[in-house]
Formats: sequence, C-alpha cells, structure tokens
Amino acid sequence: RQMALVAPENLSLMLSVMPDVERGEPLSELLACSDEFAARTGRPVALSYTMIEGLDTERHIDGLLAHMRGRMESHVLQLVQYHPNCDALPASRSPVRPSTPTAIRHCVARLKEHGCRVGFGQYCEFPSALLD
Repeated sequence: RQMALVAPENLSLMLSVMPDVERGEPLSELLACSDEFAARTGRPVALSYTMIEGLDTERHIDGLLAHMRGRMESHVLQLVQYHPNCDALPASRSPVRPSTPTAIRHCVARLKEHGCRVGFGQYCEFPSALLD
C-alpha cells in the first residue's frame, strides 16, 4: 500500500540518492499496480516522497503532480523528512541535506492547490503547522 518516489522524473538521480534501491519494476508499472490495488480494495495508496534539498524544486513538484494526475482520490502523497544521520556517510560529509521549512511549505501548498491529499510520513518530525 505504500511506495517511495525519489526524483520522480529521473531514475539515475534516484539511484544516486538511494544506491541500494531495487532496480526492479519501472515506475509506470508500479503506479499501474497501485491503481489496480486502489480500485480493487477501495483503500488509498500512499506515495512517499523524501524532502531533500535540491529535489524540492518546481520541476520536482511538477513531476509529482504528473504522477498524481488521475490519482487524487485514490492516492495520498506522504512527505518524509530526510535524516542525514541515516545516510551511509557521516552527516558532516554528506552532500545531501533536508529541505528547508520554506521549501516544504511551498511544496505542500503547490500539491494541495492541485487537489493532492498530502500527509507526513510516520517517522516525520515536520511540525504539523506545515500542513496548514
């Protein structure tokens, strides 16, 4: 019922951010399967997106919106906070940084403006005020 989207338009970028990710099914096939699951069960599908600085731009938000087209009622976008201490490199050496609160607010506003249901992932430390 849940799958992660990282760099929605760019598989090579996703693999650079998540090098251990399975290189199995193409995203289009996974989304089709999630559509079928939602249709058969009536249960929503959560698409998780990790908020990483540089992957929170207008282009990335547009990519998320493209994937949500036709899925607004059956899917929920769960924004997940990036934790540098979970990276393979020590936080001080990792080039990857979490999105700023300003970028998160902008992303939430854009997604909601287009009718997306937005939530925060289970282990997210984002303040709930960012959803207001």
